[in-house]
Amino acid sequence: MKKVLLITLALAFLWSCDNKKKTETNQDAVNMDMHEMNTMDMDTHTSHSSLDWAGTYSGILPCADCEGIETQLKLESDVYVLKTKYVGKDDAYLEQTGNITWSDDGAMVILGGIENGPFMYKVEENRLIQLDLNGKKITGDLANNYVLNKH
Repeated sequence: MKKVLLITLALAFLWSCDNKKKTETNQDAVNMDMHEMNTMDMDTHTSHSSLDWAGTYSGILPCADCEGIETQLKLESDVYVLKTKYVGKDDAYLEQTGNITWSDDGAMVILGGIENGPFMYKVEENRLIQLDLNGKKITGDLANNYVLNKH
């Protein structure tokens, strides 16, 4: 009788250790899956993939030899329409159209086909920030004026 009791206790102990090991292994797998999901989410959260960026943006951008550049930029899935008017110089709008591409990090939209002038914009929530010709944010006293707001 003692042998049966001893064998039963030994088997119960072994079974409980094995169950604990499986539980720890399952928890490790869950932790690994959560880490992979979080890493994947971080990699895919960009202005391009996370923001409602398509639409029409407008504003008056600084101008070196006029009162400002009245600007309207419409972005669609892969094309743009850019309308500009030099305030105080010309009453007509200049209209340009072309394809858009995105920077590798998904934060900047690039207007194709523009040879003279800015063609890169940082995409933020409900606004675009015009960048310089090298794709850098404009600094200085007028830096806050290089913004087109979505409407």
